[in-house]
Amino acid sequence: MDSIRLNVALDDDGKSFWVLRMKVHDRIVADGIDDPTFNPSDVGTYLKAEAVNAMADDPDTLFVDMRNHYEYEVGHFENALEVPSDTFREQLPMAAEMLADAREKNIVMYCTGGIRC
Repeated sequence: MDSIRLNVALDDDGKSFWVLRMKVHDRIVADGIDDPTFNPSDVGTYLKAEAVNAMADDPDTLFVDMRNHYEYEVGHFENALEVPSDTFREQLPMAAEMLADAREKNIVMYCTGGIRC
């Protein structure tokens, strides 16, 4: 961690960042995937707004909201599926099971920052 810059307050009275803790993890998200063949850089196609709008009216397209329950309730695409899990680790296998019969459809997944979907 030698290359990480740590900001220090100019008028430090000894209380700046006094509860700061740093943890190092192998992954950004605890996804529970221990498969050595899994490649997180193998991603889907990112869509522009025009493509999303066109797909929203297509009956062969499923929208899957990968955000948590609160974010889903605040607002989601019309008819978007919610994956009702308590943790991201539970969400991946649950989403795969929910979508098992939809292999012939377009699947649009979305989340807040792009990691969960």
